[in-house]
Amino acid sequence: MIRFANEAWQSLEAAAGSGVRSCDVGLLEALPEPARRFLSRAVPEGLEPPGAVALEMTGEIRIGKWRPFRAVQILRPGRGFVWAPTVGSMPFGFVGADVLTADEARMEFRFGGVVPVVRSSGADIRLSARGRLAAETAAWAPWALFPDPDPVTETGSPSGEGSGRGAVWSRPGGDGSSDRVTASVPADGHTVDVDLTVDPQGRPLELCLQRWRDSGDPPGWAPFGSSCESEFVLDNGMRICGSGTVGWDWGTADQGDGEFFRYRITGAEVMP
Repeated sequence: MIRFANEAWQSLEAAAGSGVRSCDVGLLEALPEPARRFLSRAVPEGLEPPGAVALEMTGEIRIGKWRPFRAVQILRPGRGFVWAPTVGSMPFGFVGADVLTADEARMEFRFGGVVPVVRSSGADIRLSARGRLAAETAAWAPWALFPDPDPVTETGSPSGEGSGRGAVWSRPGGDGSSDRVTASVPADGHTVDVDLTVDPQGRPLELCLQRWRDSGDPPGWAPFGSSCESEFVLDNGMRICGSGTVGWDWGTADQGDGEFFRYRITGAEVMP
């Protein structure tokens, strides 16, 4: 793992909690039915809220062409992530990282582990990474989508935006589907709306959102989404998305051209 990614990983590993105070099933009673269905399946009753999740994954990423990768990731809901892949095989592969912490948002890839080929940071990278954090929280950290048991602070102000204290659930505007629901997910000091589609048993099928496309010309908001094609069950009984396809222009005629990432989770472990 390259140095800045290792330092960011250590900072997220050492951070305290995820801000989620309870996974009590009683908190689900007031939620829209698809949200209850999803969280009841994903999070075992009585689970003590973890702080983060560490993942191992394999798959393919499209960099000019589809290339195999393997990667490790730490995800701390509300706060940030480090995704550290090796793409292809050395000495002709790429080593890199995509990082979001309170201190930095940065993406860097090096050919052969040495020659920089991508190096980006700044406001556009942070805005895009914030959307990624929200989407991956929905996919891989479902405990963080429980609602705040006390959504009003002592001063009487809502605790939602940027508090990292659980999600706020609602129906998508104008959507009559019984299987779609929106989670407003705390991410990097803001909230991001993620639309989730679940099957009759509560298994997630698809998630989508408007995400900042920093690579656009000019950069701007674009549909972004992922399928969830299987589940991965952790040792504590929690269920997360186990495999799927990710891409831009989700739900449009250009979705096929926008797909750039296919993954399969091979290991997952919760952290304090």
